[in-house]
Amino acid sequence: MREWWIHVGLICVPLVAVYLHIPPPQLSAALQKWHSAGEFFHFRGKMIFYKESYGALGSSDVVLLLHGFPTSSYDWNKVYSQP
Repeated sequence: MREWWIHVGLICVPLVAVYLHIPPPQLSAALQKWHSAGEFFHFRGKMIFYKESYGALGSSDVVLLLHGFPTSSYDWNKVYSQP
């Protein structure tokens, strides 16, 4: 953990941006496509984004793709491919 300041910066920069009300950047075309293909539900006052896909007919397999903080569901973009 020699470069602890990198970890501190990765945590502090987003917090400062939120505190200063800096607007998020515009979504790229790929992200807009990803976002528009998903849905939201409300849970304890928060909007939760999710994507749902159905596999081969007759298959009962379920795959749940999770991500951690501060990443997003777009991390699974290349794994989660719809025909």
